Amino acid sequence: MSGVIGIITYGLGTVIGFLIIATLIVWFIKDVSQKKHAVLRNYPVVGRLRYFFEKQGEYFRQYFFMNDREELPFNRSTRGWVYRLAKAEGGVIGFGSTNNTNEAGSILFVNHAFPVLEEDRLPTPPMLIGGGYQVLATQAFIQMIELFDLQSGAALAMLLLVPALAAFILQHWITNRRSYITVTGGARTGHIRRLPGWIKWPLFGLCLFLAGFNVLLYGSIFVGAAVKAWGFDYTPTTENLVTEMVLSRPEEMKLPLRWIGLLYGRIQADLAITTGVHSGLDAAKAILAGATVVQTASALLENGIAYMSTMLRQLEGWMDERGYQSLADFRGKLSHKEVLDPFGFERAHYVDLLRKQK
Repeated sequence: MSGVIGIITYGLGTVIGFLIIATLIVWFIKDVSQKKHAVLRNYPVVGRLRYFFEKQGEYFRQYFFMNDREELPFNRSTRGWVYRLAKAEGGVIGFGSTNNTNEAGSILFVNHAFPVLEEDRLPTPPMLIGGGYQVLATQAFIQMIELFDLQSGAALAMLLLVPALAAFILQHWITNRRSYITVTGGARTGHIRRLPGWIKWPLFGLCLFLAGFNVLLYGSIFVGAAVKAWGFDYTPTTENLVTEMVLSRPEEMKLPLRWIGLLYGRIQADLAITTGVHSGLDAAKAILAGATVVQTASALLENGIAYMSTMLRQLEGWMDERGYQSLADFRGKLSHKEVLDPFGFERAHYVDLLRKQK
């Protein structure tokens, strides 16, 4: 056993030694052939220590030696600036400065002492990015990444793939109609060496496998766009090709309303409710459950922005009937934490669920 370990150790040490020697040879050839650093060209390999210690000096000088601005007549910061410009690396440093800002004549960048008033500020000119039209590739990205609608995204991607594929076929057909002649002065034997079968056929099988995988991958895009639910329901459909906004309904508010009521007063956070808020009474229910913010979008899309005033009047009328002066007066009164019978709170939701199943 010890002999085997000795052989392994000897072999590993030999490999490491060869790697070190090979690295030094590569460094030597690279340093001698480069024309950017005179130190490396005159002192190959060893000259690399100069740049290594120069880099490490930044950390040593911070605690033990002089800083970058104390040497004369040209300090280290000035020399570094000249080096960067000479090597076309740019002389601008993005952040920070080693200048002593306590000396007279130091340049300081401070906030505006007398900022412009809002009424004196010039209006910011509007900027239109992309124009008032939709781009197919962007819409496919939004459907899949932001809206998580993989079916619609696959359908849009398929529509984008068809013209791209047609353009490729047309370009391939045009280029194949022309003949090209390559003129070269190099010597040629006129003999084409063929690969042996034991190399040719494994490579052919590998390429065939990769090609089949790509066909399967991109074919799933077409299949996913033409079925109802990829992986679950493969019924053919064209619904994915129609982009339609699905608005919420008032009955969809029950689930978020339940969770608002359960979470109110139990976590250190403001709660916002969304989905199913279509009237001022719905907003009152959400606030009674403990919501701090009530969000509505579908109701405004259906009835217009002016419908917001109607919802506010409904909420104010409901508050006046019950003598509430502010939202804080009744926020959370019907939450799980505030009701006298928490078990009844949960039981009522359970009974409501059973009624839906009838």
